[in-house]
Amino acid sequence: MPIGQLFYDSLYEANGSLEEGLALLAEGDSIELQIKASILFEKTFMAPLPEEIDPESLLTFFVGLPKITTREGFQEMQMAAYETHQKKQLETDKEIIQKYLNDNQLQAEQTESGLSYTISQTGTGKQAEAGKLVKVNYTGKLLTGEVFDSSLEDVAKESGNYNPQRPYEPFSFPLGQGRVIPGWDEGISLLSEGAKATLYIPSTLAYGSRGAGGKIPANAVLVFDVELLEVGE
Repeated sequence: MPIGQLFYDSLYEANGSLEEGLALLAEGDSIELQIKASILFEKTFMAPLPEEIDPESLLTFFVGLPKITTREGFQEMQMAAYETHQKKQLETDKEIIQKYLNDNQLQAEQTESGLSYTISQTGTGKQAEAGKLVKVNYTGKLLTGEVFDSSLEDVAKESGNYNPQRPYEPFSFPLGQGRVIPGWDEGISLLSEGAKATLYIPSTLAYGSRGAGGKIPANAVLVFDVELLEVGE
């Protein structure tokens, strides 16, 4: 169920605006409103009127007011809707990951968060821990196999992602501090120094509905080949 649009009645006093009509309603009411295009764009949208729209044309709105709530109440509704969406998306992503693993005859472990991973080389050094500075080599791919980023120069060149302006070296970051996507914070924490692994990260632990950088679509499951080179202090 959509949350709808939030309006703060104390912020709108302009005569003739859409909000003036909304202020006439009580909880449970519905109304048909007509407003001139020029007024709607000026007072409600606060944007220039598009050239193709006649400023004198009347625009009709059918509005229902199912609930009046506080700002805090609306934010709680938004959060609940977001959490519901995330749960549904996670289930979708887990199915996508499992199908990929089955199709490629791969056996992977899965955590409670939905992260799946395989370890191709067991580490023999220090265990990664939250707060420790870790150094990682990585290659990031979509499930199609398309590489979108790598810390390895030869991989970047082979995949057409080479950028002469950036250094190609291991990536260092403090683990568990939110400096990277959640799937990385969790995935790297499972490894010890010297380990090589592949992380299958659901979009809910990556870039979600936003996507990233023009190369990562919305709600994309990501695959990272990683090598934990060093666990510092």
